[in-house]
Amino acid sequence: MPEKNKSDNTSSGKRKRLVLYLLLGLFTILVITVTYLVYFSEDLAKNLLMEQLNEQLAPHAEIEIDEFIFSILPAAITLEGVRIVHNTPFEEIEPIRKTDSIRKFSFSKASVEGFDLLRLVFRKQWHLQSFSVDGLQIDVVPFPDESDNEADVPAYTFPLHISEVEIENSHFTSYRDRDGNLDIYSIKNLSGKVSRFTFSEPAAALHTYFDEIALRADSLSYKTTDGLYQILIHSFDADTETESVTFEKAEIVPSKSATEMAAASGEQTDQYNLETGAFKAAGFQSKKWLRDNEINITSVVIDSPNLIINRDKTYPRPDRDSRPLPQQQFIDLPFSVKIDTIQLDSGSIRYIEKFPQQGREGEISFHNMNVLVEDLQNKSREDSVRVHASANFLNEVPIEVYYLFSIRDNAGHSISGSMGGFQLNLINPIIENLTAKHIRQGTLDDFRFNFHANEYASTGSLYMIYNDLELRFLDEESLEETRSRRLRSFFANRLRIRAGNDANDPRDGTIDFERDTERSIFNYWWKSLLSGIEDVIIR
Repeated sequence: MPEKNKSDNTSSGKRKRLVLYLLLGLFTILVITVTYLVYFSEDLAKNLLMEQLNEQLAPHAEIEIDEFIFSILPAAITLEGVRIVHNTPFEEIEPIRKTDSIRKFSFSKASVEGFDLLRLVFRKQWHLQSFSVDGLQIDVVPFPDESDNEADVPAYTFPLHISEVEIENSHFTSYRDRDGNLDIYSIKNLSGKVSRFTFSEPAAALHTYFDEIALRADSLSYKTTDGLYQILIHSFDADTETESVTFEKAEIVPSKSATEMAAASGEQTDQYNLETGAFKAAGFQSKKWLRDNEINITSVVIDSPNLIINRDKTYPRPDRDSRPLPQQQFIDLPFSVKIDTIQLDSGSIRYIEKFPQQGREGEISFHNMNVLVEDLQNKSREDSVRVHASANFLNEVPIEVYYLFSIRDNAGHSISGSMGGFQLNLINPIIENLTAKHIRQGTLDDFRFNFHANEYASTGSLYMIYNDLELRFLDEESLEETRSRRLRSFFANRLRIRAGNDANDPRDGTIDFERDTERSIFNYWWKSLLSGIEDVIIR
């Protein structure tokens, strides 16, 4: 028995020493590993980062870093003077992958804090607590749609998770081509914060990249592909957490005059100038837009929207195919819209027709315009869109209009309105150019209308009280009253035109007009009203 116990004790002692040696060996390996990480982690992290980035930039470009500072306790990285350098002149690159569309990428300084070093070393995944970047500059060109070279390139994988991202003093520009300086999009002085940013699959939907995002920019700019307009938004601010979008000013700026546009196309073309004041959208559900392709907004308020439309009438009117009404186009949008209210305050609309060769022009204008749109939506056929608008016609005459658009009725809509009294010769600049007629005298006391219109025709009624009307017919080219036109005016005023409409025994006008499907909705509405006016004043 004693010999057996002695043997067991010897065996047990060997096992303990073996375990001790193993623990000592593991501890030695751990010490060596920690020592290695402490002394070589900066180079390891830098090389790993550059390896992953350069893999995506090769063969045409590579990343350069002026300064790379790394620490373990606390885990942090600071980079300064980072930029992409092209090994091939950018304009000569035949694009293979999306990164070949980056013309310029640089930033002044970036800081990373709280990253998981073990994930970085062993799994090549970046899990960061925070990332901030200052002075980011990104210039890109469109990647050619017809190119399928990227199908042969391994999928881009760069697993990345950041709890919080902060961007300051950054700029983004998208150019039309590789060797030109004409930009399409531009964002100036962009700043923002993103919470819980995750990127591992490039094909993933955009809304899956982040939880919340807040962005601010001095200006956003877009130039249309035809080069005719630039759209500018100033002092832009958006926050998904508060569901708000605001900016201080917006502009649509044409690059050519109405005459230059008409000359280039050889036909009449509307030229638009738009400027607005402050814009505020509340209750904007951005995730629903990105995820479900639905625009849901509680309210929109636009201050001082001023629109000017110019048209050069010396060129022929363009031939057009049948044009669907805006209501039908709104229903047919490839996404759904639901905005509870839209409010336009203190705006104006001016439509100007110019005849440069004859040195004349006509203008229709509405000033001090206030508009309220309720339940704007194209999804539920049980609801209707309601609009109430008030303005000063020609900056003098108060006018009020109610508009009802039923989704059930597709393009069908109803319009009613009224206008205050005024001297009728006030509208001579309009009717002279549109109808080649001149009002010598006349007073309007009351004007009300109500009609329903669909895609093909409008019907309704018009109430118009006026007196002492006298018309003059003009030559359609010169807009002068020639001798033959004077004779026509004489007989028309005595035999065809009613000089007044007695309020005690009025003649109501019937609105009945068949739509010219090649013309705009404003032409449709005007001609509908004109049919009722003519029914009142013509015997």
